[in-house]
Amino acid sequence: MIKTGTCVNTCPSSKDYKFGANDCKPLIKNGGCTIATDQGYQTKEILNICVPSSTDAVGSSVKNQWDSIMGNQVASRFWRDIQLCSTAIYISLGLGLVYTMMYLYAMSNFAHIIAYIAIAMLEIIFVAGMGACIYATTKVDGYGMWIAFAGIFFSFLLFNCMMWCYWTKMKIAIAIIDSAADFMVATKRISLVTILYFFVGAFVFILWGVGFIGVVSTNVSIVDNGDGTWSKEITYTNSTIAMLCIMGFGIIWIENYIREKTKFIYMISATQYYFTSSRDKEGSSSVMAGMMISYFKHAGSIALGSLLHTFVTVLRIIVDALVNAAENKG
Repeated sequence: MIKTGTCVNTCPSSKDYKFGANDCKPLIKNGGCTIATDQGYQTKEILNICVPSSTDAVGSSVKNQWDSIMGNQVASRFWRDIQLCSTAIYISLGLGLVYTMMYLYAMSNFAHIIAYIAIAMLEIIFVAGMGACIYATTKVDGYGMWIAFAGIFFSFLLFNCMMWCYWTKMKIAIAIIDSAADFMVATKRISLVTILYFFVGAFVFILWGVGFIGVVSTNVSIVDNGDGTWSKEITYTNSTIAMLCIMGFGIIWIENYIREKTKFIYMISATQYYFTSSRDKEGSSSVMAGMMISYFKHAGSIALGSLLHTFVTVLRIIVDALVNAAENKG
């Protein structure tokens, strides 16, 4: 776009739009401002860039060239596959929510039964594996199957010994899972917190991206080539690099803050549910109270914790970059 684009005062509204002598500055050698027949198209302005209103708005030759180019791109094939599979994706998302709720209700009402079924299935798998190894010894020569039998038998004994020694703790673990499922079933609305802050995080990231582009654009300059043409160059200054680094650190901090705040709201709600529950009645929790506490009482603590996580994240990014550079160099 920088090599073949043209700076204009107004984006063309139709293919018949005609530019005046002072309406544009060509950026290509011997370029002009007149739109040739069947080459103009209706556009709309997005971030100071004239974008075609639709693929049908461009001329037939340009459209064919565009389709040919995009047909060979991995990204375009991926997007086309997404469009073809969109119905299946939507159905899968809906079924995922249904299966999740079914699983929560099952864990809430039948946690012990599900745990016993899982244990029984593991026992059956161990016994079937040992039986298969013994049968395989009659068909295969050597000691390989006997070694496999010994490994499965040792795992079988170890598993049952652990179940015997820690059966009380096993029942406590099942009860904890049962109570967690009870909390999620009784407070189904808390799932909206995750959905809400997912969109909040996406919106913040989009705003950050626009600001990032704006900072980069401050380094774009139009250079006079001396032959009646112009070109664009991007030259980064130390102050701009510092601003971009600060923006990168800031978006990591903000996204970490949103994620940790979501976890905090979950913890507040679970705590309220736990301490209002008793043997005789099931407790309740207020999701809005958790949100208010996270905003007005513990916002600073969450921000400080998110800052520490941000430092760790940045250090991991730097270490991973150094490791990748060393591997590529080696």
